[in-house]
Amino acid sequence: MDRFGDLFSHISEQTNGKQNLIKFSTTDSGNAERVYVYAGQNFRYVTESGQWLLWDGQRWNPDSTGGMVRLFVSVMKLTGSQAFELEQLAAKAITKHALQSMDANKVSAGLQMLKSILGVSISVNDLDADPWMIGTSDGM
Repeated sequence: MDRFGDLFSHISEQTNGKQNLIKFSTTDSGNAERVYVYAGQNFRYVTESGQWLLWDGQRWNPDSTGGMVRLFVSVMKLTGSQAFELEQLAAKAITKHALQSMDANKVSAGLQMLKSILGVSISVNDLDADPWMIGTSDGM
C-alpha cells in the first residue's frame, strides 16, 4: 500500500457516499464535475509543475503513484453503482458511460477537464503562503 492508501477511506469518511453523481452529463466535463463534487477538497493541480497534490488529512503530498487516476476510476465505479437505483433504461445508459469512462483515454480527458474547474488549479506560490504557519498533526 502506498502513502495514499488511506486517501480513499479519508474521502469516504468526509462524503458518506451522499453525493448524487448521476446528475451530471455523460461527458468528460461531467466526469470532471463528478470527481470534483465527490472529493474536490482533497486535491489540487499545481500549474507550474504539472503535478497533482493530494491531501492526506494533514498536508498536501505530490501524487507520484497514480492516486488521481485511482480516485477518478473509483468515482466512475460509484457512478455506475448509483445508476442501478434508476429505472432500467436510464441505468443502462449511465452504467455504460461509467464503464467507458474508465478507459485510459477517458480518464486522461476527465483529469484534463478537472484542471479547469475553479479552485482545482493553483500556483506553487499559493502553497506555504504563510511563512509563520507550520504543519502539525492537526493540520495547522
